[in-house]
Amino acid sequence: SQGIRVPDQVGITGCNNSEYAVLCNPGLTSINNKAEVLSELTARLLADLLSKKKETAETIVIPELVIRGSS
Repeated sequence: SQGIRVPDQVGITGCNNSEYAVLCNPGLTSINNKAEVLSELTARLLADLLSKKKETAETIVIPELVIRGSS
């Protein structure tokens, strides 16, 4: 609406892959930081630590780039 052409003149990227990213025009390229996976892993780790079932462990969750029309 301001005369700036996305992605021709400027690229835009979001950071949480919200359901609103699909509704934008053009669709918003975004990082899927996998919040649901992180939440589940955090809850499991906390429960295990509180029940002394496990020691702390290293877990890596790799984010994903979801490419849409804004980049």
